[in-house]
Amino acid sequence: MSELQNRIIQRVSQTGVAVGSGVPYARHASFLAAAFELFRAAGGHPEDALQVLNSHEPAQFDVASAVAHLLVETAIVSQVSVLFETFLELDRRVRRAAREDAICTRFMGIPGVGEITALSFKAAVDDPTRFKSSRTVGAHFGLTPRRFQSGEKDNPGRISHAGDADVRATLYAAANAMLMRSIAWSSLKAWGVRLMKTKGRRRAIVAVARKIAVVLHRMWRDGTEFRFGSEAAA
Repeated sequence: MSELQNRIIQRVSQTGVAVGSGVPYARHASFLAAAFELFRAAGGHPEDALQVLNSHEPAQFDVASAVAHLLVETAIVSQVSVLFETFLELDRRVRRAAREDAICTRFMGIPGVGEITALSFKAAVDDPTRFKSSRTVGAHFGLTPRRFQSGEKDNPGRISHAGDADVRATLYAAANAMLMRSIAWSSLKAWGVRLMKTKGRRRAIVAVARKIAVVLHRMWRDGTEFRFGSEAAA
């Protein structure tokens, strides 16, 4: 029997579930091993497992139900493990793609901007010449205040939420990382910190996110690097 089958047998034994009178342990173990194989062959569906297990002697009904529960639990854990490994592999591929792209590498020169933000922005904009002005990029991703038809601004701090929500979320995360976690100084961060003191954290992060979108587009269009600025000038 496999190690997994042995673990299942051990766990069922530890539960103290009655296996029926006159059922030797050897037969009990054989029954569990056969049930596992039939369960796996049935595709791992809980109803299939119960059908297979409950087709045995009535005296074994209790242990059959317990085994079915454990087998289903084991199958779910196995599937979660596979999904997690797949996620890690995709994450590695995404980060490698960003590091191997010259434009994304330049984007990541901005404190707080990582692989996901760089790739998301590049994929969403696609062609920087789509925007005549870098200032319109923030509005394109919904990072500007909403307006009524009269042209009056909405309540302060409320943004339009227009455009790609995923890109907006990555820009917000980048701004939050710049202001709250990054230790690298820049004139953009200094501006955001000053704004945070007067307008509050949330509004400051939205404003910095909008600025990051503008800077990313300008860097892409002009082929320039991020300018940290001068602390003396600040």
